[in-house]
Amino acid sequence: MVPSKFFQQLLRNLDDPQPNAIRNQHHWRAPILSSSARKVTYRLFDLNVLKVALEKQNTVTLQEQVQWNGDTQVTDYPSEMDPREALAAAKKQSPWKNIQRQNYL
Repeated sequence: MVPSKFFQQLLRNLDDPQPNAIRNQHHWRAPILSSSARKVTYRLFDLNVLKVALEKQNTVTLQEQVQWNGDTQVTDYPSEMDPREALAAAKKQSPWKNIQRQNYL
């Protein structure tokens, strides 16, 4: 778990932004400590504010162009692919490609 002091300091470095929403979020797989957590979301409209706040500490670095697949960072992805080609490739790999559509209508 991340210490609450880290979040408090980050919020101070962000000039104490106002929360956008506060709600209880239930875990998909409940951890040992509690079955839900308090989820607080903030809206930042200027990325430079976040960059400056993260530069004031050395715990977390900002990576703007990163792709993830679950918990794994994807490193071998095509640089730029035509969206139509990407859709065609995804359809080829789909397990549903051999099932006729009329069965589900």
